[in-house]
Amino acid sequence: MIQVGENIAGWETLGVGAGGDSGTPGWYGEQFGLCRLRFKSKNETAYTRIDIYDAYWVLINASAPDGYSRIPFDVVDDAHYNEPPVHTLTVESTPIDGINFTIGATTYTTNSSVSLAEGPYTVNMPSVWTVGPDQYEFVEWEDASTNPVRVISLTSNMTITATYELYVLRPISIYTDKYGYSAGDTMYLGLNLANPLDNPITVCVAIWLERPVGPIKIILHAHAVTLPAGFTYSNPNFKSFILPSIPSGVYTWHAALLNPTTHATVAEDTAEWQFT
Repeated sequence: MIQVGENIAGWETLGVGAGGDSGTPGWYGEQFGLCRLRFKSKNETAYTRIDIYDAYWVLINASAPDGYSRIPFDVVDDAHYNEPPVHTLTVESTPIDGINFTIGATTYTTNSSVSLAEGPYTVNMPSVWTVGPDQYEFVEWEDASTNPVRVISLTSNMTITATYELYVLRPISIYTDKYGYSAGDTMYLGLNLANPLDNPITVCVAIWLERPVGPIKIILHAHAVTLPAGFTYSNPNFKSFILPSIPSGVYTWHAALLNPTTHATVAEDTAEWQFT
């Protein structure tokens, strides 16, 4: 808190004033202090807004009890002590660039830089990115984190790199439209199926959800499905869900092709996502 006119030893003093005019009563041509502010920052890196209020014009008036007249005015000046420093954040992607990502509500493109005030930020990369007929999947950051959502502390110029890989045709794969969800969000669950063989195959198709607590939840168990030779299926909106309030934590979708006789796993894929 700023105390106006208080004499505290060791506090810095800031004088505020304006040039005088010989034609103005009570002014003598030199700089005349309107008020004196004494303040000390407890944290020299704090970003504090200072408001000046209850300010007065002060005029010399010999007939006043203390020799001054005070005329209040309504102008309030704002100042900042220690503005937050600005740093450059560069977000790169490999082996492709031009991937859209978000910081807060703003969308940017990889292999470009943005100037931001010092502080924490959340960088959200897509799990899957499509370029023409090719589909790329997020693999990891340069620090080996495999979560496409990354929280950084920007205290200096910084470069982070997201690695993607070209999707290779797999018998089955499952994915979500993003990593983080909250109550009321819509989740879009994508599914790819393929038979890369030259002959048809018969399999069971199973999809289930592994929860942080409680039993698994099965949403599909199709018996004896025949996939023709060269069959492909790709649907980024295979299922959609409006999420209710559920326990926080990491959830995992599983999708598998099973042998219809022995129920041995032929192929399996997983997709993690987080609820907060």
